[in-house]
Amino acid sequence: FGGLKVVSEYSDDEEEDEDSSPGKLYNPVAVLQKKLAALETTGMKVQARLQKIASTFESFNSLFQLSDFFITLMLLVGSGAVMVVLWLVPFSWLMAVGGCFVLRHPRFRDPLPAKPLCLASRLPDKQDTMV
Repeated sequence: FGGLKVVSEYSDDEEEDEDSSPGKLYNPVAVLQKKLAALETTGMKVQARLQKIASTFESFNSLFQLSDFFITLMLLVGSGAVMVVLWLVPFSWLMAVGGCFVLRHPRFRDPLPAKPLCLASRLPDKQDTMV
């Protein structure tokens, strides 16, 4: 905990002056409060990240529950197209094309997130369907 630094969104100059006073440096309560604030900040960041992941999985789950007809229809048509391609094209060719795609030069990569992930972030999750 000694290396963690708390960055506050609403910092006042007065608070910084109080924290830099020599009496606070040796106050165990103040040190404990700083460590707890850093731990709280880290916990809130982890909670926000887990909430985003859970929302994405709920959105993928809503594809199979027919909550949005158009998106579910797109999923079924896309799955059918993938099935036809897998049936017609030899697997070794698909692996070669996939390997070339994954191992392409970074200059040819798109810096934006993947299109399916962007689509999944726009799908309704449980919180949106309850509203």
